[in-house]
Amino acid sequence: MEKLQLESLECVLTTGCNLSCSYCHQGGPRPGFMPWEDLRRGIDRLLLSKGGKKTLAFTGGEALLAWPLIRRAVEYVSGAEPCGIRFSLTTNGVLLDGEKLRFLVAHQFEVQLSLDGIREAQELRAPGTFARLDLLLHEMKRKHRSWMRKKLSVGMVLSSENLSFLCRSVEYLLNRGVESIRLAPLLTHDAGWGPEAEAELRTQAEKLFALCLSHYEKIGAIPLELFRHGTVRRPPKPERPVCRVRSPDALAMGVDGSLSNCLLLLPQEVGGTHRSGMLDQWISREDWPGLRRERYSAFRKCRDCEFLDDCLVCPVASANIPGNTDLRRVPEFNCAFNRIFGRLRENFPPISGALDCLLARDPLPAAMKELAVALGDPVSGLNSPG
Repeated sequence: MEKLQLESLECVLTTGCNLSCSYCHQGGPRPGFMPWEDLRRGIDRLLLSKGGKKTLAFTGGEALLAWPLIRRAVEYVSGAEPCGIRFSLTTNGVLLDGEKLRFLVAHQFEVQLSLDGIREAQELRAPGTFARLDLLLHEMKRKHRSWMRKKLSVGMVLSSENLSFLCRSVEYLLNRGVESIRLAPLLTHDAGWGPEAEAELRTQAEKLFALCLSHYEKIGAIPLELFRHGTVRRPPKPERPVCRVRSPDALAMGVDGSLSNCLLLLPQEVGGTHRSGMLDQWISREDWPGLRRERYSAFRKCRDCEFLDDCLVCPVASANIPGNTDLRRVPEFNCAFNRIFGRLRENFPPISGALDCLLARDPLPAAMKELAVALGDPVSGLNSPG
């Protein structure tokens, strides 16, 4: 294994899955499990890496099909000297019972649950799974509320089919106690995208902005990660790469022990593309980082877009455009998604930093104002400097 300074290792424990989601980017995963010796070697590399916090992430297929491997890996890491490794899991949640959940909570796992929202949206993804996942969220909120608030995120995939349910789906998740939502457009080709879908996306995004702003004003948290940004605007970086595929601090390991800087570029099917094909040819180019400014969509050239610095459309999405051989081309859906949410993000209140808190410039949630009034303290005094 290469001598790399790792911050994260993402392990595909199995290519098998208990579901067959309608838009799965793996293109029909084949059954198979990672041998323990391969997983152990990967963990050893992470343990030997110097530095602060490191992440050992488990994914699939459906990672919970390889539950014995997860337990063994956690026990192996726990038996090592203090190493600062934290654990992460991506799961569809169907196999997540009470015993497994208690184990994840006890070891402070960060869990991303794949769920597209209300019943109508989830049924489009994986029929028959909504009731089980709704019960799971209810049990998390009832028994592990603190862990849920800090460690759980929900990964929503947006498509032209489930677009009309977007705002209702996020509202449902907020009511279930979810405080972190990761929303992303489809990686595989979306045949239903067009002018009507873009108009619906604008409508849903504006409703979502109002919903998240109301939630923020009430409790001081920003649930949709797309809306989170700091008080200080970063300077533009024209040379910023299209993605982190060449990043030296992150590795993905396939079930056969193969390595890549990106999970989607392991030698397995990825939405109809293969690592040995067009993606490898483009990513191996010396001018790969600069290609970010050369990208384009039907709407405009990326170099002319005000949101270029925050846009990281995955090259896999470009490779999945039917008949496309130019990775500079960006799918229209992904372009519209970034433009619409980029503009809304700019208008959303920023995340408070340490200085904001010290100078009392951070917003005071409505719940705190109500508490201050109940205690007889002047709210204005709590929300002003000095």
